[in-house]
Amino acid sequence: MPDIALPAIVKSILKYDKVYFNMVCASTATLFGKIMNLKQIKNELEYREALKEIEHLMMANLNTLEGDKLSVLVNLVEVYESNNYPMSMSDQVKI
Repeated sequence: MPDIALPAIVKSILKYDKVYFNMVCASTATLFGKIMNLKQIKNELEYREALKEIEHLMMANLNTLEGDKLSVLVNLVEVYESNNYPMSMSDQVKI
């Protein structure tokens, strides 16, 4: 059994039931895949959807799946914006 962060009682139960352990791992991977279903933003519709998702995740805690998703989405949006809405030096606000 891989060494994962589970309470000792859960590890002892899973140690004797490898089928159940494999089901738990598969379910966790599926959940993670659904939460982190992210890809490059390729068009305006995907850009708008990403902005809505960012707004929804703004209060996510750090070091959580939602917080990680927020961080990745922000990076994807920044890349899309820099490629599609470039700012010239005269457009930037001086502080």
